[in-house]
Amino acid sequence: MPVCVIEGPAGLSQKAKGELITNVLQVLVDTYKMVDDRVYINDYELQNVGYTDYDPNAENWNVQSAPAKIVCTIIAPPGLKHESKRKLFRDLTNKVAQTYQIDDQRDILVFLNEHPLDNVASAGYIQMENPAFESPATA
Repeated sequence: MPVCVIEGPAGLSQKAKGELITNVLQVLVDTYKMVDDRVYINDYELQNVGYTDYDPNAENWNVQSAPAKIVCTIIAPPGLKHESKRKLFRDLTNKVAQTYQIDDQRDILVFLNEHPLDNVASAGYIQMENPAFESPATA
């Protein structure tokens, strides 16, 4: 049930995307040990990108001038132990950095949005009532 949305620059080949999806699915399975994990990749062309530098006093913003920096959003149930979160973030960051050939991993942000299973539904049914969606990692 965990979902990972990866947003980054356009240009990855279909093969690279397939490998990234496979690698991220493995990270999710290893972490949550749940069924129905999902990964989505959103590509952003240069004209759709803007961000500031690391210097908060810099006046030169990167608007339509530099490829998108990576943002990964994981949507999953709460309850992972601190060390499991650390490993999840590290493994996901490494897989993304390898695929996009990123040297400076601070260019990769990972957000974990945790939602209790009584706030999630599938087929119109609350996931909390579905035993297939219990996660040993968050029990």
